[in-house]
Amino acid sequence: MQNETVQQTTEKELTFRTMFTVLKKHALWISIVAIIAAIVVGVLTAALVPVKFVGTTTFWVNNVSEKGDYIQSTMVSASAALAENYTQVVTQKVTLKKAIANSSLDKLLVMDEYDTIVYLQQHITTSHKEESVMFDIVVTDTDPDRTLAISQAIYDVFPGVVAELNTKLAEGEKEEDHITATEWVETSEEIVTKNPPVATNALIAAVAVFVLFYAITLLFAMLDTIVYSEENLKENFELPIIGSLPSWNATGKKARRSLFAKLTGKAKVLGRDGRVQRDYSDKLIDENTPFAIQEAFKHIRTNISYSKITEGTPVYVVTSSVAGAGKSTIACNLALTFAVAGKRTLLIETDMRCPAFSSILGIDSESQGLSELLADIVKNPEEVIIRDFKQNLDIVVSGHIPPNPSELLSQERLRECLEKWRDEYDIILMDAPPFGEVADAGVFASYVDGYVLVARSEYSDMNNIRSTVTGLTALNTPIVGFILNDVQPKRGKKRYGYSYSSYERTAQN
Repeated sequence: MQNETVQQTTEKELTFRTMFTVLKKHALWISIVAIIAAIVVGVLTAALVPVKFVGTTTFWVNNVSEKGDYIQSTMVSASAALAENYTQVVTQKVTLKKAIANSSLDKLLVMDEYDTIVYLQQHITTSHKEESVMFDIVVTDTDPDRTLAISQAIYDVFPGVVAELNTKLAEGEKEEDHITATEWVETSEEIVTKNPPVATNALIAAVAVFVLFYAITLLFAMLDTIVYSEENLKENFELPIIGSLPSWNATGKKARRSLFAKLTGKAKVLGRDGRVQRDYSDKLIDENTPFAIQEAFKHIRTNISYSKITEGTPVYVVTSSVAGAGKSTIACNLALTFAVAGKRTLLIETDMRCPAFSSILGIDSESQGLSELLADIVKNPEEVIIRDFKQNLDIVVSGHIPPNPSELLSQERLRECLEKWRDEYDIILMDAPPFGEVADAGVFASYVDGYVLVARSEYSDMNNIRSTVTGLTALNTPIVGFILNDVQPKRGKKRYGYSYSSYERTAQN
């Protein structure tokens, strides 16, 4: 692939698709949290918010001239204005003191006069609609008897208080112009019970918690740079996805990510060093390998074969952005897959800092290899090749760990050996150190045919991968594409109308 076609996305965009994906992914646990919050708030509301009793007294203000033959609109407006003014009088001391004295409310409440006035002001409210000649006096209390007693006390004294306010007429006013103000009341001794808003509060709590936690998960999703699926890679890089490998859980060990790790975008780990624990046992393709993994490697082999852009034997480097992505295991199995297909394959271990072929392939760790060849300890390249490890598969291990891997790998002798080996093999695969951690993987960029980048699902970081792609692009080196490792298959997911299990049963028959 031409490097100029490699484009990178530098930031995430908040789209409806992203919002829906996050909601779909986290809807279950967010809903559980919201339900728990609703239950807690509902229980607390029922336990802490007392039942209240409400008594309402409605007054109607009539301000009509006793000699008037009809009611003028100005009279109605005046009555409405008086009604508004009277609402201010209800909780004044002049009214409350008379109510206390008339009905002995201080004794009922077991308080002195001052505290009784304060108590009444806290439990009495008024309500008046604009342009209305009526207004309400509302008494709210936690005891129905107190509610009724207070309502009755206010009802008894309030008309008299208003009458006293209206007895003083402006001096010089003629009798025929005298306007009276009469108050009628429509009241009931029935007290309305007001239960705690358990359902309302619970619903509000559930909605609020759901929205809050969804917003938090959406924020974390926007900040999360961990690779999860092929879609993540496609959204960030215009590079081919060569293939995806299902999780190969041969030993039963599987790294689990906690909810906090998922929210904060932290990779799954098993080892203390912050890496995925390396487990190379039973990780070579054979007849017992899960069918899905066998097919995945065949799919990758096909895509790599069609990606060839030069004449002659291609040399591909298998690397990753950081250690722990599974590149060595993939390189070994990919070489086996090519060999099984009849391709004369050479697999070279160029990771001299952390060699893994001895663990993966069972080769003696003391075997001479590439480091001895490049250090001129071994003169003849044929001496470091392990012939016929499998049919059509030869291997060159890294050899003993040298103090200067980068210097050895950058020597001209490696290029010369590769040119010689191109004439002998159909394909050459090189397992290189992580490009994002050491410089070793880039020293032979000028004479290989392409790099295969391995990323591990729920482990590899998009920023590290971006740095690797940028570095390889700067070296003017073709990038064949990505292999996404350790993908968790979804139950019931089908391809071309059949599940992998269907193909497996067919193959076994």
